[in-house]
Amino acid sequence: MAMAASAAKTSKDPEALKRELWGWYMYDFANSAFFQSAGTVFIPLLIDGMATEYAWSRQGNARPKTCADLKDDKLPETECVRCVEGYGSRIITLDSISGLQTHRGTATLRLPGGINPTS
Repeated sequence: MAMAASAAKTSKDPEALKRELWGWYMYDFANSAFFQSAGTVFIPLLIDGMATEYAWSRQGNARPKTCADLKDDKLPETECVRCVEGYGSRIITLDSISGLQTHRGTATLRLPGGINPTS
């Protein structure tokens, strides 16, 4: 009985078989392109974010907010991270009285094995 059913499935006309194969080829092509783009674009961003958060938590500090996030929330831009030309990411401290900005380097983050998570 099972042999007869499988024989009935495989006895398609050649034109229907070509269309079915063509459909599977196109499906595989589209699926491969999706996997390639997800694997090369999104997964590294996810891994970098997870590693950075883990490194901050391992150090015992909370990750400082970016100055842009504080500005969007209409909060004073102090003790936040901003990119300073020539120095990279720096923590900005704003003196509330004089308005002077000072910046200092962020903590050097390390994962187990001495790996920098943002490398």
